[in-house]
Formats: sequence, structure tokens, C-alpha cells
Amino acid sequence: MKSYLSLELEIAAGLQACFAADKPAELLRIAGEHLTDLIGVMLAGAQHPASLNLLSNLAKCSHAPGLTARAIGRGDCLGVQDAALFNAFAGHIHDYDDDDTLMSLSHPTVTVGAACLALGEAHNLSGKSLVNAYIAGVETIAQLGVLVHPYHYMKGWHATCTLGVVGAAAASGLMMDLTLSQLRHAIGFAASMAAGLRSNFGSDAKPLQTALAASHGVMAARLAASGMTSTPGSLLGPMGWADVFAERFDVKKAAAMTFGRPYALLEPGITIKRYPCCTCSHAAVALLQDVLATEKPAVAHIAAIDVYLDPAAPNILIHERAATGLEAKFSLPYSLAIAALVGHLDLDDFSDANVQRQDVRALAAKVRTLPDDDLPRGIAGVALGCRLQVTTTSGESYRRATDVEPGSRTWRLSRRQLESKFCACARCGLPSAALPELFAELLQFERIENVQLLIDRLCSGNPLA
Repeated sequence: MKSYLSLELEIAAGLQACFAADKPAELLRIAGEHLTDLIGVMLAGAQHPASLNLLSNLAKCSHAPGLTARAIGRGDCLGVQDAALFNAFAGHIHDYDDDDTLMSLSHPTVTVGAACLALGEAHNLSGKSLVNAYIAGVETIAQLGVLVHPYHYMKGWHATCTLGVVGAAAASGLMMDLTLSQLRHAIGFAASMAAGLRSNFGSDAKPLQTALAASHGVMAARLAASGMTSTPGSLLGPMGWADVFAERFDVKKAAAMTFGRPYALLEPGITIKRYPCCTCSHAAVALLQDVLATEKPAVAHIAAIDVYLDPAAPNILIHERAATGLEAKFSLPYSLAIAALVGHLDLDDFSDANVQRQDVRALAAKVRTLPDDDLPRGIAGVALGCRLQVTTTSGESYRRATDVEPGSRTWRLSRRQLESKFCACARCGLPSAALPELFAELLQFERIENVQLLIDRLCSGNPLA
């Protein structure tokens, strides 16, 4: 067996090769969709009260002359690490950013994308450089997920953070053109910064720990660039990242890691969210909407909604009876009830006021979650499909089933759906008339000549200062 240093240097070399490789057109198209989706949800999240609270605190304590970047959707100038922090928080506060449900059980684009956007602006880089780094960062997260799941996630770790910080560090290091040794050190630093708990789902702490992962990824790369070092084996050695986070870590699996064969964005693919809530509920919501649209039962006559999910689902949808709008994002009964009553499931539907509605609570009480061990699982060991049965007070029963969630590789959102979501989110921070053209340009992200000029367009001119 090779030394841990050799293995980690090989990983760094593999990431450099992934960054430099020519990318197939389909990969660039998919990467553009995911980055466009992230920017849309960032623009919506930048106006959220919790985001403004965070920005106010960052503005008070940020004292980083030199390398700076802006808060997307606001325009405030921050140190580059704080910019990554704010932008990732804004990108995750609505829980509307993309989700890798098959390999990493994480939201990969928000951590990697926020880091790349901050550094792309600060270093005046091109869209092509950003896209190449983003793809490599997502590859890092996906491959690390295979090493530690499903144990890691089920133990209570928030993989968006614990994996995302390493992916953000790798992408940041590639954008900064670190040497092979420096890139390994950056990954080693990130391994020691990996943290985040699923107990915080449904609160401001969830996007905050996600934001810290993005910011720490940038910090890790900058520290490595300055000459600081990490221990060989910090990622793969005894008491290293994988050894601590996996149930039984097999270093041979790490030795077999490859990047871009195939690219995770293409196979098995990453889900672009159709609804602004936990992905574990999306299949059930889509099936219920289909029942209501095609069978047309009166919502008032629904006696029961039985949802058969992966047995792990209650460990993910942890707020069965939500008390706040954020908790409601992790409540299957709430998501189904509000979707049935209002006919859609959008950003405004997850409000504290809606959670207190008596009609919502009454319908939510009719939802039962039941285990189904036979649903097909991804590499990470969790199924996102479901079976659903709606029973009416007159005894009629309607059944639906799906193996996958909407927005996944085999149930893609159409371009019209992607644009509709982007415009609905982005109009929170930008004039509506400009959004269709911006959407079309962002889809070809690799053609953007200057990230700094892009950020000019994404800042509304409403800084706090």
C-alpha cells in the first residue's frame, strides 16, 4: 500500500487534471444549469431577514483590506472569506439549492459555488476557470461521499458541511493555481475544519454551518498558498477525516478514487430542486399534486394521506409538527398540507404564519409516514422515491408511485421550469425585466469573460452600509 502522503498527492494531482481537462458540451450545459440555479436562490436568500442579520454582523467585523468580494444581491464589499460566507448562507437559507441524493447526500453547489464566485471576483477570473474549478469541487464531494456514507449521514453529520468544506477548498485551490503540495495542504486544512450537525435542520444554524464550510474552504486554500502546512494523512490516514467519519474506512476505496470518470454532474446526476424544502419530501409532494390535478378530489374530503418512504426518512424530515417556517421545510405533513391547500409549493408558502393555520394543521394531521424497504437506493444508501395513497371520506383511494424525485437526472426540470424558478427567486433582488436575458447568459457560464463584471450585474445597489 502506498503511503498516505502519496495517496493524498495523487488525489490532488487527479483534481488538477480534472480542472485542466477539456469538458464535454453536455457537462458544461449541466454545470451552467446548476450554477444558474444557485445564483437565483442566492438572490432570493440575500433578502431574507436572517441573511441581513448575518450581513450586518459581517459588516461590523470585516476588516480585510486587499482581497475583497461582494455580497451577491446586496453589493456590500467584504473580505473574500466573508463574501463566501454570506453568499453561501443566502444560497442555503431557503433550502432551495441543488442536492446530491445519490453519492454525497449533500448540497454540493452552494459550498463550492459560493467559494468560486467570491474568488472569481476577487482574482478577476473568467467563467471558464470558475466552471472548471466548480466541476472539480463537486467531484471531490461526490467521491468523498462514497467513502463515508451511509453511516456518516445517519450518525447525524451534515454532509453539506463536512464534505463541502473539502470540496470548497479543492475548488478554491484550483482557482488560485496552487502547487500540487499546496493543494494537498489546503485539503488537509479543510479536513480539520469539517463540522456541521443535522440536529440544526430547520433553523438558521443549518445555512450558517453550510456558509462556514464555503468560507473555510477559501481560508484553507489561502493558508496553503501562504506556506502553512498540514499533516500527511489528515484526509486518509489514521485519525484523519475519512477514518473519523466513516464506520469502517477502507483506504483501498480511496486509492481507487477517480475524478471525472464519469462526472458526478452527469452520472448519477444531482437534483435541481423543484420545491424550497427538504428533498426527501419532493417525490410525495409531486405525486400528491398529480392526484389532485388528475383525480380532482376535494381537499376537504381527504381522509388520509399515506406516504411510504425510505425507513431513514424520519431521521431526515425531523420536524413532523413544525412550529416555524424553517422547521416546516423538514416536515412532510406540512409540505403536503400546504401544497394541497394553496395549489403550489413556493418560497412564500414556508412562513411562520402559514404554519399556524388551522386548516394546514388539520390536513397535516391526516398524513402518515410509513417505511418501505423496497424503494431503490443510490450509492449513498438512501431512497428518494415514494409510494403515495390518498383516501377520501367516501372511501375512494388514489395511488401513485415513483422511484425518483423531481429534478433528478431521470426526472429533469424543463428549461421553462428552470427559468420560472430562477426568475421567481432572482426578482427578489433584481428588476424582473432583466431576468430572462440574464438567465440565458448564465446557462453558458463558461463563456462569461469576467466574473467581476457578472457580480456587478448581480448586486442590486442596496448595501447595508
